[in-house]
Order: sequence, then C-alpha cells, then structure tokens
Amino acid sequence: MDGHIVFAFAASALLGGCGLVPKESVSFEPSPRQEISSQDGSSLIVSRGRTTVVSMRPTEAQFTFDTRPSFIVGIQNASAQPIEFNLNNVSATEIINGRPTGKLKVYSDKELISEEETRRFGRELLASMLAGVSDGLGNDPSNGNAISSNAEQVHADRVNELQEIALVDHILQPGGTYAGKLEIDKPATTSAGMRRYSIAIKLGSDLHEIQIAQTQLPVQPIIQAPRLVIASPSSQ
Repeated sequence: MDGHIVFAFAASALLGGCGLVPKESVSFEPSPRQEISSQDGSSLIVSRGRTTVVSMRPTEAQFTFDTRPSFIVGIQNASAQPIEFNLNNVSATEIINGRPTGKLKVYSDKELISEEETRRFGRELLASMLAGVSDGLGNDPSNGNAISSNAEQVHADRVNELQEIALVDHILQPGGTYAGKLEIDKPATTSAGMRRYSIAIKLGSDLHEIQIAQTQLPVQPIIQAPRLVIASPSSQ
C-alpha cells in the first residue's frame, strides 16, 4: 500500500485556547452630572459635584480575569476654600443582581508596599536558589550576585512607583488638582460573566458615586497550522 498524507492539528487547537487568561472590558455607567469620553482607548468618566470634579479611568483598557481593578483618579477643587482628600472617604461596593452585597477593600499605599515587600522576599529566595544551582554547576558565583542585585533593583523601582502614584491623603488648595492610582479588591463574577461595583469618593459636601461594570470577553482560540504527516507504507 502506498504512503499517504495525513493532516494533524496541534492539541491546543482542539482545546480551544485552554490556558489563556480571560480578559474583561471595563465600562462606566454614568449618573446625572457625569460624562463619559474615551482616552487612549480607555473609557474616562468625569463626575461634577457642587465644588469638586472627579475623573476616573482604568489603568488598562482591559483587565485580566485574575487581577484587582485599578484606576487613575483625578480630583479638582473648584471652590474658593481648601478641600481635604482622605483615602478613608473612598469606598467600593460590590453589586449583584442590582443590589449592593458588601464592601470591597480599598488598598492604601502602605498596604500595597507591604505586599511588594512580601513579593520581594519571594524573589530573593528564588535568586538564592538560582545562585546555588549556578554554583553547583561550577559557574561563576558572581552570576548569583547579579541575580540578587537585579531583584533588589526591581523591588526598589516598584516601591518608588507605588510611593509616587498611589492615592494618599492630600489637601487641595482652591483651583488645585491631584491625581493618583486607586486599587480595590476583585469583585465576584456573576453567572453571566460580569462584575458590577461602585466606587464612592467623598470630598467636602460632594459625594461622587461611580458605577462600573467588567464584562468577560470571549477567549479567542489559538489555532495552529496543521502539521503535514507522511505515513509509512503498510506491509502487505
């Protein structure tokens, strides 16, 4: 019997993209005195109070399924008096079936830095293990020092970034503006693949409440090109 040609597909095609982390779109649901626009591919909402203005946009156009939501928040004092922004006056509420079901944690800069310290310990432990493996193979021990130094630099850069951009307590002078990053706990996903929650920011006598929805996007399967297989002739 003559040899014949068989087309075989990679297993990943049959699995329909298994192992890919789903993405979620982020959208705002405006209330009266709120406006939505687009900025760099992301939605931006502006909420206008009697004496203050708050803007909010997600840090990414799409969030990955397993990450906490984070936003860049801008604040403007449109009054003639100083106004204090206090992180304790920021709250996040999970909404399921149209009803608030519980509070979501709002992370302070100190909490985010503490988490980074924990990750730093993990990176240092990994660097130490890699250095030990390198020494056991008879490689230059200075390679381990370089790994450790790189881990230290990564940690320093991330801490500096958190200190610079995380929202902290701040006094806004008349006409002044302030902006920073706000991070909250990840809300639960409903059976419809959607998360809903609100973020409320109290500034003086103004309360800015912003409604947010995250919708899971379809996972696009990665279809690999078929492999050409030439089967061996069968013996008669």
